Amino acid sequence: MHRTLPRKRPARGIDLIGTFASVAVGFLIVGLALTMLYRSSEDSNNNVVARQATSWATAAKLYIAANYDTLLASAPTTISRSTLVNSGYLNSGEPETNLFQQTWKVAVRKNTKNSDQLDAVLLSSGGQAMDYPTLRYIAAAIDGYGGFVYSGSMPSGCTSSTTTVNGAACGWTLDLSGFGISTTSGHIAVNLGADIAGSASSGGDFLHRYSVPGHAEYNQMNTALDMNGKNVNRAGNLLVTSDGKSSDDHGSSGSTGFVGWASGSASGTASDATSLRAGMYFSTSAPSSSDKESVWIKTTSNTSLDVTGKVRAATVKGTRLITSEGYLMPGKTVTANTSCTPAALGISDLLADTTGLVAHDSTGA
Repeated sequence: MHRTLPRKRPARGIDLIGTFASVAVGFLIVGLALTMLYRSSEDSNNNVVARQATSWATAAKLYIAANYDTLLASAPTTISRSTLVNSGYLNSGEPETNLFQQTWKVAVRKNTKNSDQLDAVLLSSGGQAMDYPTLRYIAAAIDGYGGFVYSGSMPSGCTSSTTTVNGAACGWTLDLSGFGISTTSGHIAVNLGADIAGSASSGGDFLHRYSVPGHAEYNQMNTALDMNGKNVNRAGNLLVTSDGKSSDDHGSSGSTGFVGWASGSASGTASDATSLRAGMYFSTSAPSSSDKESVWIKTTSNTSLDVTGKVRAATVKGTRLITSEGYLMPGKTVTANTSCTPAALGISDLLADTTGLVAHDSTGA
């Protein structure tokens, strides 16, 4: 006799639970991924705002340092974007608003304890207000004294106010009264005075790229400038107060400076044709008893001097030949049968001997 065993039913409920669990885990992973992606995008945007605030703060500090006395005399006052751009401190492509459509403003005031010092602040206003975590993130990412203005729930030690700037970690505060600008809760600020105080008023230990009214010394060097073999390009007028000569320059041993530059670039003397193929230099030849010259302007390597206008000189000397494609016209006449010594002719400071001198009398002879 055969016994028929009952067939086991498939565990469909267990399979369905496993499927639901897999789907739930999948949704959880996707949710976490989307959250991380959103936070990454949010952090990226916040870093852009921090970078922009740093650019504005740097430009403002440089401008304030260069115009310290002027700003001190007119404080409190604001500094516009166009002023920072036109003065060369802020890139012209830097926008006036950040990604939250908040507008940047720069303002200065006299220090409340020392009227000879300036306080300065970069402050955003308008646009979309930020929450506390965003404000703190951006403030911490700013180079310098980044901060924020926020009125709401914050950790102990922070000041909840729309007239006070908190440091990124609420380690310092800055009262906004007296600056002449204001903002609302949820905005970024940078304390600029902490970086410029004590150094900007004295010009700082750096050379300014732009002129500073009343402070020519800001554009002066107090030591030799070593270019380390690099060029000085696109120079306008080059003025020297010394003779412009050194032991390794392109001038001859007797030169006192160039009036033009040679086409060569190798080191050497002004008379070295392999180094200087064209140019002009001063020469300080010692005066002789027969020729009283003391300073010449010479061309190098037998190059010519072409002048389309007039050449005016007390004495014109040629060592080999003087020619004219037109006429030679003496401007003075002499009296026949009178003395023609240098003293009689009034040229003893130029010549010691008049032998060979060419002149004519009033008749043209």
